[in-house]
Amino acid sequence: MRFRVDSWGHSNFDDARLPSMRIAARKGICGLFQVDATESANLLWRFRLEQEWLPERLDAEMDPMAAILPPNAWNSTRMPLIASYSIQWTLREGSDACALEMSAPEAETAVYVDGIPAGAINAFDPWMDLTGWFRPGQTRRISLLCRKRHWAEPAGTPVLYHLRKLVPDISGCSELDLARHDFSALPQETNGLWTEGASCGSIAMTAGETWIYRFPLDGIKPACRNLRIKGHAVKVTGLFNGHLLGRVFCPGDSRPAIVGGDPELLYLPGPWFPDSDKTGSGLTLIVEALGAEAILESVCLEL
Repeated sequence: MRFRVDSWGHSNFDDARLPSMRIAARKGICGLFQVDATESANLLWRFRLEQEWLPERLDAEMDPMAAILPPNAWNSTRMPLIASYSIQWTLREGSDACALEMSAPEAETAVYVDGIPAGAINAFDPWMDLTGWFRPGQTRRISLLCRKRHWAEPAGTPVLYHLRKLVPDISGCSELDLARHDFSALPQETNGLWTEGASCGSIAMTAGETWIYRFPLDGIKPACRNLRIKGHAVKVTGLFNGHLLGRVFCPGDSRPAIVGGDPELLYLPGPWFPDSDKTGSGLTLIVEALGAEAILESVCLEL
């Protein structure tokens, strides 16, 4: 099984609402896990009203007569409602890692293991790595301390994962490294695709393919210019004389939400052109097919 992951973050702001995209967040693949089993519907959570939000320690006693309720259920009309939901849980023999997922959470939730705080879960980061809290075959108490704005606010559906760490063969490659590949192995010439001041030609691709094209710009007068790219279900990365111009996501099912500016344009700064009496100026496009019916329709340098 092979995975290819592209990762980059925001270049101009640090968005606390998206923890995985923050400037200091870890990006890319740092490990792989095999899912040995999951548990959700069979988990019997014991409900208890609490008086304090985020205590240093949560009472470790579980009342065997306490009501069995999932975190999305309610047993009080208090507003706000602070309550804990606890279970005794055992990590399977043979598994060496585990994680908790809260599906579709809205209420604030803190996770405790044997009464000790383990971390927080929210709608923007609904996962909790519990690997450091369990050994294979070990049983401990997991508590979800929830603070609901009203009694009906959902905390999410908890799913516990029994995992096994895999040892993947991970290699990294920058976009500039990709651009140095042997261009003699390209599957198709670019004749008819590249035009100056007009657009013509098209190239159909199969989902998962990546093609690399290089267009010489010798003889073009150095000036700030726009490069317009049209297509469907492809991502195009532009590299110009050793500089990353940016990326264009053409419309398709895999296209992320894009706001601001013209989503079809890449900008070529004039100072990135070589001196007018030199040659060797070149534009490289890394074209990736992101889905079915992927096609690069045209690449047009606006003069």
